[in-house]
Amino acid sequence: MVAAGSFSSSDRRLLALAAARFAEHCAEANHQLSSSGSALCECREVAEHAALDVDRLERAQVFDAGREHVAHLNGFPDRTWTSTALLREVIESWMAPPWNDMRGWFQRGVWATAALARLAERGIPADALIRRGLQRRFRLQLTTLIVTARADLAVREEDSPRPPIAPPLMPWIDALAGCGDQSVDRDTDAARNLPVRIAKALTGEFRDVVDAWLAESSIKDIIAWRFDADPHDGLAEADLMLPGGSDALGWLIDRLECTRLHDWREASLLWEIRYLDEPEETAADVGISMMLLKERPTHLDLVIQALRRSVRYKLVDDAVLGDLSFSELMNQVTALIGDSRLTTAVELLDVGVAERPYHQQLRSLLAFCLIPVEPDRSLDLLHVLSVHGTLSDGLLGVNRGAAYLRRGEVAAVKSELTDVLNGARNSDALLWPLSGLLDHQSVPASLCSTTTHDWAREVLLYLRSHGEPG
Repeated sequence: MVAAGSFSSSDRRLLALAAARFAEHCAEANHQLSSSGSALCECREVAEHAALDVDRLERAQVFDAGREHVAHLNGFPDRTWTSTALLREVIESWMAPPWNDMRGWFQRGVWATAALARLAERGIPADALIRRGLQRRFRLQLTTLIVTARADLAVREEDSPRPPIAPPLMPWIDALAGCGDQSVDRDTDAARNLPVRIAKALTGEFRDVVDAWLAESSIKDIIAWRFDADPHDGLAEADLMLPGGSDALGWLIDRLECTRLHDWREASLLWEIRYLDEPEETAADVGISMMLLKERPTHLDLVIQALRRSVRYKLVDDAVLGDLSFSELMNQVTALIGDSRLTTAVELLDVGVAERPYHQQLRSLLAFCLIPVEPDRSLDLLHVLSVHGTLSDGLLGVNRGAAYLRRGEVAAVKSELTDVLNGARNSDALLWPLSGLLDHQSVPASLCSTTTHDWAREVLLYLRSHGEPG
């Protein structure tokens, strides 16, 4: 017997085709080819099952949560949006600092609360999602920004190049200053002390301040990050959790938000196996409709592959800085970039790489962040990563191309990006925008959601239109 997860999609297509051919010939021979030798033969059912299995696997392989969200961005969150698009809208709106949202405070809040309302109509309570399901992620996001902003204030001088502090952060900074486990003394090793300060804030008195605020404030003020928030109108326990508990809520968030099963929590993968085995019973236990769960296609083979990877790489996927996992650290880095604090992000990653020098993804993230500010150092890191061959050729290629572009080496840019288009698999990615890399007098304060091939084509087209043959 072949274990689940051993067949590729092409293998399964061949098996389904073979089952269909056998069913056809078996029927022509009055089912004498089967073991039953009668009309009771189940050859047609087996062929249909094999075809459906291939269809499920292929739909699961092409599912892309990010594209589901992008497909709806030109409209207002309403009942036509998929649950994945609605959840992505909530997360991306809420986790980004309100003062950095180009839509403005009001529209950002309206879209996020509208998306929450649509999800609530489908059985996902807004309070459970915000106050419990996404609590840790928001706490990390907020705390990182507050601690780094306060560190900036502690060392600020008149001619400091550090970015200004957004006024809405000041009440939070004052709250942090009132906690007894944070030092405001100047230090000469800010890069190494900043992670320590963040870790203290995440485990000490300031954590209690944030958690109390999340528990007691109104949803509209939580979405707006408003420290002096109005209280909510009163909540029952049923408002704060699904019947299936916290792991079930985490599973629901993972399956709606994350494209790759490799990014799911281990508990979520186990819930998915249970769902694939007993869909109706699992939906009832969780307290969610089958209609919502059917929006996300999955397949047992893919779940088992992800679970195997989770076990195999558990040591690599554990905390990489303080108690932050790599994915959590990546979210913090993205937030710091959006708050014009790329230097702080590089400082944090330098500490992480110093502590985990063989962590490939951590070094890749550092190399990416260095592109606008230290392209030479970025290229050195990217070269080492290329030699090890553990990361996507396409992603490494566009990042090398971006670093060469920052250095003004057009021939090297063309060579790298042509190779990406000719030989590397296309993949979704957050990359530095072309306009930001071309402005050598400033550091980009945003990333663009694109694909490696689209980004490469955009850069080559720009070079051709400006007199550089692509």
